[in-house]
Amino acid sequence: MYEPPKYENQPLTPAEVGTLVDEKLDPRDITSTIVGLAVKGYIQIEGNEKRRNDFDKTIIILKRLKAMIRISILLKSN
Repeated sequence: MYEPPKYENQPLTPAEVGTLVDEKLDPRDITSTIVGLAVKGYIQIEGNEKRRNDFDKTIIILKRLKAMIRISILLKSN
């Protein structure tokens, strides 16, 4: 079974892994983290598709379902 890479026994987020791979933070890294949080049940993603014409955009709403506590490994002091 696949497990995400870990650092100090904590799994890295998709954004952290994506940033380490190509040394820059891309929108897809952030998007994958948001989807990952939804899969784990921390947030709910809803789309509002009330369109009046072809130029209207879909509004995406993120709702927090439960609190997530994580101290970033990048901000730890030595």
